[in-house]
Amino acid sequence: MSEVKPKSGLTWRSYIGLIYTIVIFIPSQIYLVLATGSVPSGVQFFSILLLAELFRLTGGSLTIHEGIIIFIWAAGWFLPPLFVQRIQALWFRTAPVAYAFGLGGNAAPWWFAPFLDTGVWEARTFLHPAWIIPLLLPIIASTVTGFSSLGLGLLARQLYIETEQLPFPMQEMSVQAVETLVKRDKERLHILSLAALFGFIWGFVVFTLRFISVGFKIPLPLVPVPWADWNIYVEPTFPGASMGFATDITYLALGFILPVNVAIGMFIGSFSIYFVGNCLSVQYNLSMYRWWEPGMNIALSLQRSILYMWALPLIGIGLAAGLTPVFLRYKIAAEAFSAIFKRKPEAKRRFPEEFPAWMMFLPYILGAVYSTVLIAYLAPGFPIWIAATANFTLPLLLTVVSTRIVGTTGHFFVPPNFNETLIYLSGYPEADAWFTSWNWSWQSYTAGDGWCTQIYMLMRTGTSLRSSIKTWLAILPLLILFMFLITEFFWRIAKIPSELYPGANIFWPIQATYWGLWTTRPPGLFQPQLLVGSFLVMAAISIICEFIKFIPPGSAVSLAAGAVMPTPMAFPILIGVVIGKILSLVFPPIAEKYKFTVGAGLIVGQGTAIIIGVCIALISGSMWVLPY
Repeated sequence: MSEVKPKSGLTWRSYIGLIYTIVIFIPSQIYLVLATGSVPSGVQFFSILLLAELFRLTGGSLTIHEGIIIFIWAAGWFLPPLFVQRIQALWFRTAPVAYAFGLGGNAAPWWFAPFLDTGVWEARTFLHPAWIIPLLLPIIASTVTGFSSLGLGLLARQLYIETEQLPFPMQEMSVQAVETLVKRDKERLHILSLAALFGFIWGFVVFTLRFISVGFKIPLPLVPVPWADWNIYVEPTFPGASMGFATDITYLALGFILPVNVAIGMFIGSFSIYFVGNCLSVQYNLSMYRWWEPGMNIALSLQRSILYMWALPLIGIGLAAGLTPVFLRYKIAAEAFSAIFKRKPEAKRRFPEEFPAWMMFLPYILGAVYSTVLIAYLAPGFPIWIAATANFTLPLLLTVVSTRIVGTTGHFFVPPNFNETLIYLSGYPEADAWFTSWNWSWQSYTAGDGWCTQIYMLMRTGTSLRSSIKTWLAILPLLILFMFLITEFFWRIAKIPSELYPGANIFWPIQATYWGLWTTRPPGLFQPQLLVGSFLVMAAISIICEFIKFIPPGSAVSLAAGAVMPTPMAFPILIGVVIGKILSLVFPPIAEKYKFTVGAGLIVGQGTAIIIGVCIALISGSMWVLPY
C-alpha cells in the first residue's frame, strides 16, 4: 500500500524519447514482420538503455516515472502492423489458395480490401479512394478497443492488484530492469550487465548471424528460429507428438523468476496437449479429420492440431481456470466489485490513484455497441443477438481469465480461433461474417489484461496512470501516421510478398489456407461437447487444487497457461527453473535477491542483439534495391 501520490511520467523528455523510439524502431519492426513473420522482442528494454544513456550524455537523467512510461509505450509495440495486415487482405484476393477455396478475386467484401479492378494491387499504394473504408475500419477499431480494454483493465486491477494481489512475475522483472537502468544501482547494474552480456552473445548467435547470412547471402551455420524442432526424432515412437526447444532466451529467463510449481504446471499443461494428446489422437483416430502426416514440423503440427482437435477444448480449459477461482472465492470477488462503487481511504489502497466506476464500464459498453452495430452493417444477415452477446459478455470473461493467468504465470492467455468458433457455431452460411473477424470488427477478443499489467508496473514505480493514458493518446496518432508512411515506403520499394520480404511469402499462404478452411466450414469440424467437457474437467482440477492444502497456489492456472503454449516454449521455462534452483543452492542469498535482475538482463542483451540484426537487414535490403 502507498500513501505517496503517484507522479506523472509524461514530460517533454519522455515524449521526445518516445517519438525517437517510433522513428528509429518502427521501420525495423515492420521490416522484420515482412521478412520473418515476427516482431522483434527486447525493443522496450533497448529503448530504455539507449535513452537513459542519451539523456545522461546531455547532462540529465531519466526519472523512474519517465522510464516506466517509455518502457510501456516504446516503439508502439502495443499496436499490431495494421497496414501490413491490409496489404495481406488485398493480396488474399490474388492468392492461388483463395481461388482454390472459391474466395479469390472479388469474392471478399468491398470493405475488407479494395477490388482488384481499382488498380491498387499493381500500383502498390494506399493513396487511392478505394482504401478509405478498408483502412479506417481497423484504425477506428484499434482505438475503440484501446478505450474498452482500459475500462476492463481498471476492473481487473480491482480484482487482481488491489484485492487478490497477484505477483505479476514478468511485470515485476520489467520494473526491476527499468529501475536498474535508470537509477544505476551499482551492484544490481553489475548483475544486469553480466546477464545482458550472456543474453547478447546468445542473441547474436541465434538472431544477428541469421540477419547477416540472409541479408548479405553469406552461408553460415545457423541456429533454428523460433525453436529447435525435434519432431523428426520423436515421431517414430510417438507419432503426432511435438517436442523441441525455443531458441528465444525469454523463456529461459521466465523460468528464473517463476515459482517451481507454476513452471512445472505450465510444462505439464503443454506436454499433455501437444505431446501426449496429439500422439493419442493420431494413434487412436480421435479427431474428426486426419490432421497429421509423417515428417510434419512443429509449426504445421501446432496449427493443424489446434484446428482439428484443440480449438474448443482450449477455450473450455481457459474459461474454467479463470472463472472457477472467482466462484470459489466469491467473497473476495464481491469485495473487489463493491470497492468499485465505495471509495477506500488512500492508505488502504495499493495504487492510490482513484477512478470513477463509469470509467470502467462506459468505454467497454460503448465498444460493445460499436462492434455490434458495425457487424450488423458489414454482415447484415448475421444474427445480431449472437454478435451482441459475444461483444458484451466475452470481453469480461476473457479479462477475468487472462489477467489471472498472466498475473500468476507471466504468460498471456489468448484462446485460439475465438471469433471463428462463434461464427461457425452460429450456422450462418454466408462468407461476409468471416471477414468481419479478420478486420478487427469484433470486440469479443478485447481484454483488460494488457492495461492491468501496465497498472501493476505504474503502481510499483509510483507513476500516475492518468499520465500513461495521456501518453497513449498523445503518441497514438503519430504512431499510426508513421506506420502508414513506412509501410507505404516498403511497399513501393518492392512487391509484398517478394524476395525482399520472404516472411510474407512463407506465412501468408498458411494464413490464407486457414481463412479458406474456416470460411468453407467442413462439416463436423467442431463439436460443442468438447468445450463443455474440457470446462468441467478443468473446473474439477481447479477445485481440487483449491481445497488440497499442500498444492501450492497457482497450480491449476499454470496448467491452463501451458495448454496454450507450444511445448518448445514450455520446455525452456522448466529448464530455467532447474538452473535457477541450482544457482540458489550455489549462491543462496544472491540468486534469490537478483533473480528478476538476471532474467531482465538476459532479455535486454538478446533484445540489443536483435535490434542490431534488424539494422543489418535494413542496410542489406536497401543495398539490394539500389540500381547498381
